[in-house]
Amino acid sequence: MAAFWKEAIDFGISCSDHKEQIREIVPALDDVLRYTEPDKPFLEVGSREGGSSIFMMGWMVMMEQFNRELTTVDMSGISPKVGEWADKLGLRVHTVQSLQADFVKANEKEWAFIFLDADHDRASVTRDILVLAPKLVRHGIIAVDDVNGWDVLPDLSPAGLERIHYEVDQGKRLGI
Repeated sequence: MAAFWKEAIDFGISCSDHKEQIREIVPALDDVLRYTEPDKPFLEVGSREGGSSIFMMGWMVMMEQFNRELTTVDMSGISPKVGEWADKLGLRVHTVQSLQADFVKANEKEWAFIFLDADHDRASVTRDILVLAPKLVRHGIIAVDDVNGWDVLPDLSPAGLERIHYEVDQGKRLGI
């Protein structure tokens, strides 16, 4: 099982719409590893073809994070490849076909890491972050994708954030 982590990472990169840029979430994942409990789960909101999910699964196995689970949510369904890789790697992965906003509002779980890659307009991203931020464990991280064209980030002060957020396409800390 664990021997497949590199293959999973490479496959995740190949089928991710981010390609090599998906590696830019690694600093966030490494921070989660350092600062959160090893059994706290990950969430991907907006998984599309599943490349990012498979990349994260490969990283979890590489870092021996076998007690973490991953939930991936997308309104159009999840690629069967996600389940295949979860089985191959021996990880607990939950796939949910749902409107992302509905899942986010209805779910009470606390997350160590959230990869937010669903709707990319300012209103949707702001709403999702404000709903998700209180569901992070202490030192949890939300990585946000596709906000690199924004000149100003959303005002997230109502969330009381003390967390680090990342802009995946540029691999930089957002400084929120």
